[in-house]
Amino acid sequence: GVIANGAGLTMATLDVLSEFGGRPGVFLDLGGTDDPKKVTEAFLLMAQAKPRAVFLNIFGGVTRCDTVAKGLVEAMRQVPESDRFPLVARIRGNNETEGIEILRAAGITSIPQLRESAQAAVAAAGGRA
Repeated sequence: GVIANGAGLTMATLDVLSEFGGRPGVFLDLGGTDDPKKVTEAFLLMAQAKPRAVFLNIFGGVTRCDTVAKGLVEAMRQVPESDRFPLVARIRGNNETEGIEILRAAGITSIPQLRESAQAAVAAAGGRA
């Protein structure tokens, strides 16, 4: 699965995953929100699809990477252990350093380079993402 912010970034993310053999079954566009509660709700909605893995790709122009990370970490806490799946995050931009620290402290893989993070997501999903 893919969670990104903005239609253009979401479509580009799907293309990059496809380039590496990924076949995302579901995607979700956060739009411009960085409200942690809305990010949590979106992620829990994604979790209902039972993806093999999720690739989070966020560009923080106005969107704050740290608040997105907080919502993501809270959502992971709410997903039952038996329903958890690998998560690879790429967050770049506004409050990027803080966001990466939040993710890594929660044990979430965060890779800032697009190609490397996409490859990691495809590998984590066993070729499906």
